[in-house]
Amino acid sequence: PVPGASAVLAALAVSGLPTDSFLFLGFPPTSSKDRRIWFERVKAIRGTIVFFEAPHRIESTLHEFHREIGNCDVVVGRELTKIHEELVRGPINEVCGKVGSGRGEFTVVVNVGETADKEIAAETRPADMLAELGEMTARDGVGRRKAINMLARRHGIAPNRVYQILEAAKKLVI
Repeated sequence: PVPGASAVLAALAVSGLPTDSFLFLGFPPTSSKDRRIWFERVKAIRGTIVFFEAPHRIESTLHEFHREIGNCDVVVGRELTKIHEELVRGPINEVCGKVGSGRGEFTVVVNVGETADKEIAAETRPADMLAELGEMTARDGVGRRKAINMLARRHGIAPNRVYQILEAAKKLVI
């Protein structure tokens, strides 16, 4: 093997995200079943992850990541270690619209560990979220699942995380 530039290490070094440890996940799967399993694995991780993505899937993957994991900090690099390299960084909801689908592979660095807890603490308390759910289901006649999805969009976090917060809040109320 001949040592050379590494897109994974280059992206990690310029990301500004925690580098004490990280997990490299390769390319996300393309089939829906395998992709669902991949996202479940990512949800269990607390820390920095790095993965590659193809140009024709980068936008949809970032949107899916935001929906499944939440509004975490992300750095997306294109053509790293080459002459035309590009970097886009910020919260994933802002980065989604800024990443073009040019040529070359994308390297994505995400800090999964800071997602939901930081956002919930900054925006609302679990008891308040439970009250919002009650209003949506009782007053507006919205089903529980749809209300959870609406809350997730409103607070910029994953629906699974909203469900966890609501379940924890119910235990405190009871």
